[in-house]
Amino acid sequence: MSTRPRTESLSESIKSSIIDAIEGVGDVTDTVVRTTRDSIATALASMEDVGEAVGSTSLEAVTGVIDGAAEVGASISQASKGAVIGVVRATHDAGAETLDAIADASKRVVSRTAEVGGDIGQAAQGAIEGAIQGAREIGVSTERAASAAASGVLEAAGDIGASAIDQVRRITQGAIKHG
Repeated sequence: MSTRPRTESLSESIKSSIIDAIEGVGDVTDTVVRTTRDSIATALASMEDVGEAVGSTSLEAVTGVIDGAAEVGASISQASKGAVIGVVRATHDAGAETLDAIADASKRVVSRTAEVGGDIGQAAQGAIEGAIQGAREIGVSTERAASAAASGVLEAAGDIGASAIDQVRRITQGAIKHG
């Protein structure tokens, strides 16, 4: 049990859960997938308009994942992959639009990673890998999922700057080829 005080913010709650789990277990991807999916599902359970809320709830979850991974020095690639898989599972379970959620989550993964000073290339690669794996799990086209993730990470890179665009473009091309 964590000795950290819990806040009302979903992202802070997830950050604390991620830190506790990674410090206790060390399996970043699986821990992040479970924590992200479960946290989003729990938050959505109390909401009237799930379709509307799933986007903002997912983005808060991704923020908490990246913040937690950065704080404990966990692999940003694994955390990003797990976050996107968790978002895919949660949005699918909620009956929401999965491809839009993939694009939005992937964008947030890269932008938040830049904000905490992490490697945006690793974040982009993890997001695309997570989109592909998540899509396979729920029966969505992996090509469309990879494309949605690539769109999201490239949009975030565009907001960061030219060198970020070049770095992320190289990563997206390689990740999609190997996905």
